[in-house]
Amino acid sequence: MDKNMSNIIIFRTSQRINSMREYAIYVDEQKINTIGNGEQKKIQVPQGKHEIYIKIDWCKSKKLNVNLIDGQELKLKCGSEIIGLKQVFALFYLFFPHKWVYLDYLSEGEVICNNENVKSWSEIKKIGITKYILKYGIIRWGIPTGIICSVFMQFIIYKSHSVIDFLISTVIFLLLFSLLGGSLFGFIMWEILKKRTINSRKENDV
Repeated sequence: MDKNMSNIIIFRTSQRINSMREYAIYVDEQKINTIGNGEQKKIQVPQGKHEIYIKIDWCKSKKLNVNLIDGQELKLKCGSEIIGLKQVFALFYLFFPHKWVYLDYLSEGEVICNNENVKSWSEIKKIGITKYILKYGIIRWGIPTGIICSVFMQFIIYKSHSVIDFLISTVIFLLLFSLLGGSLFGFIMWEILKKRTINSRKENDV
């Protein structure tokens, strides 16, 4: 390590939410690196005070203000709080950026692990694109999103309390989001994951 320098090591959890997206790492308002699902990154910074946060799209974590001494190694963890049943209401969490993505200190002895059994590309490939789109695109994303959008449109925007109107809008949104949107979402995620795997192999071959 260079003189008057310190290390920041960031561990990212492995989970379904944002699994195919990278988080941008910011130090003192400057983007200096990215971190993928289940990865860890070591960043070298000058000793002294720094402000650190991570960001994806418009969602960013709370800012951590640290004061590092020469040769110090600071360990942090990042990920999303949208796990388990919370994933059903994932759309609403887009309005709560600190929930969508977080950055915090890694406790002594704490281990970052695969907490949601996220499958590797080789395992996903065995499922096949049709079943993948059905499970992850239509069932896990399309249907919940369709229901949430229907409730939002009827009771918040239109302020309608008619059961018939709600049922009709629910059917429409389910068709749009589950069949069309869900299929498109699943296909895009399949292609992104495949492309990331191919690029990773090319980098390893260099």
